[in-house]
Amino acid sequence: MGSAGEDLKRQQAQVEQVLKTEEEQFARTLERGLALLDEELAKLFW
Repeated sequence: MGSAGEDLKRQQAQVEQVLKTEEEQFARTLERGLALLDEELAKLFW
């Protein structure tokens, strides 16, 4: 591996934590967005 690969290997725990945090934040954003969409669709169809 080149130096970039070696850097990633050394920082693997940090990279994994950042990815986990981003995934959790995206899940919350998606959940909020879907709730808003449901509310707006309910207004249209009820």
